[in-house]
Amino acid sequence: MLRRVCCTALLLLAPGAMAAIPPRMGCGLNAAFQQDIAESVNQWCIACPVSPYECFPPHDSVTLQVQAEDSVSYDLNMATDALTIRANVNLVAALRDPVTNASTGCRHLAILGDANTTTNVSLASFQGLARLTSLVLRGVALEASTPTTSSVASITIGDSTLPNTTLQLQAFEQLTTLAITNSSLRSYPSLAPAVLATLSSLNLRGNALTTFPMQVLQLTHANVSIDLQGNPGLGAPTNATPAELATYAALLKSGQLLVDAAMIVTPAPTAATSNISPSMVDPTSSSKSPLSARSALSWSTVLLIVAGCCIVAGVVFVLVFRHRKMSSFLTQQQSSLAASFLASGGDRAMSPFSAPARASPQFVPNVGPFPALASYRLLDASELSRMKTNAATGILSAIYKSELVSLKKFDVLAVQYDTHLDMFLTQLERASLLSHRNVVALLGGVQLSGIAIAGVFEGAEKGSLPSLLANDQVDLSWALTLQMATGLADGLAYLQEHTDDATQWTSRDVVVQEDYDCKWNIMRWLDDESGETMGYGRATLAYVAPEALLSQPSTRGPMQVYTLGVLLGELATRLAPYAEWIHELGAVNADVMVVESYGGSGPPLVPHSTMAETTPVGYSAIVADCLRRDPSARPTARDVVHRLLVMRTSL
Repeated sequence: MLRRVCCTALLLLAPGAMAAIPPRMGCGLNAAFQQDIAESVNQWCIACPVSPYECFPPHDSVTLQVQAEDSVSYDLNMATDALTIRANVNLVAALRDPVTNASTGCRHLAILGDANTTTNVSLASFQGLARLTSLVLRGVALEASTPTTSSVASITIGDSTLPNTTLQLQAFEQLTTLAITNSSLRSYPSLAPAVLATLSSLNLRGNALTTFPMQVLQLTHANVSIDLQGNPGLGAPTNATPAELATYAALLKSGQLLVDAAMIVTPAPTAATSNISPSMVDPTSSSKSPLSARSALSWSTVLLIVAGCCIVAGVVFVLVFRHRKMSSFLTQQQSSLAASFLASGGDRAMSPFSAPARASPQFVPNVGPFPALASYRLLDASELSRMKTNAATGILSAIYKSELVSLKKFDVLAVQYDTHLDMFLTQLERASLLSHRNVVALLGGVQLSGIAIAGVFEGAEKGSLPSLLANDQVDLSWALTLQMATGLADGLAYLQEHTDDATQWTSRDVVVQEDYDCKWNIMRWLDDESGETMGYGRATLAYVAPEALLSQPSTRGPMQVYTLGVLLGELATRLAPYAEWIHELGAVNADVMVVESYGGSGPPLVPHSTMAETTPVGYSAIVADCLRRDPSARPTARDVVHRLLVMRTSL
């Protein structure tokens, strides 16, 4: 047997934010990741088949990133005690906490597989880790096992091959979060009875379930969230009792249960089940759009000359400032922000980002400015092709996995990055937690260059909602219009129920995909809102609720429902709000008229005067209710979804 070698370099490094150990070639392929029993019970090792083992002590956070190469390399973030290991591993064997120091050990463990290597993992391998609280397995082959009691509270399994038998998770009695996504799960996992009360998040999206798991109706956590979408063979509950059907209906109505449209069930009309609502069954619709307006003032020749001089001086100042900032940025490697940028080593030592690494949507290795723990995938710039900027809209787009994507770019040196970068990354994390058919999805983050990063969002083949409605070559049937309207309302209801979002939306913030799904474009969250966004002639005031524009007491729910009413009218008439006033008076004077109409009790507000002549009475009534002057009289977004769904079923 080859002599084991302890990687003492990890123990002798001077304090710092990040330490990179150069790769040692020749470890060999198909190594094992295991406890070092022969020489030190306090070490974990990469059991190299053709060279001495590479060993190290467990850290608070450990990520094993499987790679195709036969080398072994490490990154240690000493500030967070997070170790990342890269090796070609095909087996994860038993691991244990340090025997000589019970107060130390790994609390967060991630195994990230490689598409070209099969990495076999057994849950029983982790039963010796008493301090482990979160476990992430992605791209692995999970073996059948029955582990003993474990303290793990969060398990995330994705893009993995699971055993054909029922997944045994009874040992995990403290589970609060369980996510098994885009894998081969065929049956509901076996859970400990205690988990029925503690499990608050269950995500089984994108698997191969064929029978509705009645066990989910037994979860009793008050804020439980259940996602069963993306299981093509899964149907509605069968042989359910009236009580189970009532629970199913209540979960759907509250939005705590997400299912595909085929799983809508209408039980017999009893007192317990008559209020069933399919509103949270991701309807096929969405939205989006943009528009802008400008106004110019004429000044005297003298003032123009003075202004021109100021502009020239400003440009010179900005160029000098950016040059100095770049120079400072590249030389001050030990500053708080640069420490997270400059850690790649080798011939990339002067780049403000580490080399990109294959990442997990749940556990992202520490790369560049991106956080060590994130809920989104870290992409490589080479995965994006045909990148271009739309001259009309300024939107950066590209092709990712043969699909159109939109990018929200962030230039690190163009802003005061110590605060703006944190805000950008915070909003990326916020966006990554959302999953709804009518909300634009974040696909990941990417390093575009030495000074630029970007959020990568799903694209919209048909562009913004206003541009689609303005295209007279696009024929929208009433059934399709109603589908799009339902999606708009459902997406807004989801955002209100799952976020504290108070965005003042307009039709420019709705995009339309190839199947006419309307989506709320949360890329708006990453915009710099420091400048003026509302004003006369900017095509925004018509979407603002009267109470907000008049600085009266207001809450986001009724305010956004008012905006929804304006959008529903715009969708039905294919006209901008108050289009007649804009045509006759111009954009600025039209906005003045809008503000004046908001004062007092006045007649009902009608942004689209022709709608009553061209749309069904029921639809017009929904819009009118959304536009009521009294915020308390407006319906909720979820009520609007329900009323639109009723209209769709009557077609």
